[in-house]
Amino acid sequence: MFLSLARIIKFALQNFWRNVWLSVVTVTIIVLTLSSLTSLVLINVVTDHALDSVKGKFAIALTFTPDISLDRVEEFRDTFRDLPYITAADLITPEESLKLFQDKHAADPTIMGALQALTENPFGATLTLKPTSIEYYRTLNKKIEELELDRMIERTDTGSYERIVTRLEGVSSRVRTFGYAVSGFFALISLLIVFNAIRMGIYSHRDEIAIMRLVGATNAFIRGPFLIEAMLYTGIATLLFWALLIPAASALSPQLNLFLGGLGFDLQGYLMANLWNILGFETIAMLALTTLSSWVAMARYLKV
Repeated sequence: MFLSLARIIKFALQNFWRNVWLSVVTVTIIVLTLSSLTSLVLINVVTDHALDSVKGKFAIALTFTPDISLDRVEEFRDTFRDLPYITAADLITPEESLKLFQDKHAADPTIMGALQALTENPFGATLTLKPTSIEYYRTLNKKIEELELDRMIERTDTGSYERIVTRLEGVSSRVRTFGYAVSGFFALISLLIVFNAIRMGIYSHRDEIAIMRLVGATNAFIRGPFLIEAMLYTGIATLLFWALLIPAASALSPQLNLFLGGLGFDLQGYLMANLWNILGFETIAMLALTTLSSWVAMARYLKV
């Protein structure tokens, strides 16, 4: 049994080296397929990380009209603090708002002059509400309507977080669709390349296969080298890809974090933490593809 297995592996290696340039092309295509699959995984992770980061910063600032007393605003603050989906309800008094405005426009004499001409503080209190998740945005708006705050509020500011989340989700959806298309394209090319490589191997070993039939070799012994060859393509491509990916991730991680605005996403750390999950999924997927392709090629060209 072990002797037969050794011979099968030997024949598989001979097939690999006999058509070395075709083997190189096959391995390269599988590397590109693995690259597209890994890119798709990383794009999903980075997008989810960015969305979670933006959603975590979401807040609504309610600026009340100056005629609403501070005591009344404090009552509203306490009401919002009691809600289970509110993590923080911070109050900025009219005096603090005035001070912030003065500090911001201290170098503008026109604005400062107009401000000094006023006899009363033109600013009202501001209540900043931070929900546990942006998904509670509509729930929070309904609560604001229930409390009839619309007529007391001068301005509602959600920053640009809602718009950013919408854009990120749209971009994420388009990028994922593109990633699936690219991965599918390279997977199809891998199937065709492996199919052709096995076909060429069968053709180049036609004399040996004929002799094997004559001496009574089993079907498994004749088919085995071609299955091992297909697995060899996947194994070499996977090792080569990850040998290139880890140092590349180490080099790109700081630039990626800078590009994402300092989200704190460690690309290399994520890959190392999820190495076996990603590697296992990709290896199984590619083994399934290459094995399927080799079986189809053998069914078509190898009559045993």
